Amino acid sequence: MLATRPRFGLSAEWLTALAFLIATIVVGVLVVRTLSIAPPAHARVAPPAATASVPPQAVSVPTLVLGTQEVQVGDSLSQANERLSAANVVALTSTEEEGLLGRREVRRYKLGATRFIVVMEPFERGGAPRVAAIYLE
Repeated sequence: MLATRPRFGLSAEWLTALAFLIATIVVGVLVVRTLSIAPPAHARVAPPAATASVPPQAVSVPTLVLGTQEVQVGDSLSQANERLSAANVVALTSTEEEGLLGRREVRRYKLGATRFIVVMEPFERGGAPRVAAIYLE
């Protein structure tokens, strides 16, 4: 007698094929949904706005050389005030804003024909104000 291998019934083959088809469709839908929902990487990060008081055409510099005096980003408030007064800089305006870590002060100065802006704010919560940015107008 010949032994025959039992075959799946027609219904079992169709159910297996249908299960694979449904699984493929579900995976495809999940992939498409994930790709269409995720925003582009460049849209997630908002450009940092320095302050409302700094004009858009101002140029940021890390160090401001005033004759023999030099003011750098990171200097303390007292160091910056000493160096600016020693260089005979004329203070034009001072504006206060609320920053992320505390009070931000934006000061405009003039030395001859050169105008510049010094932004002072704390680098940590409850910290002392420091020179956060220097802009040339």
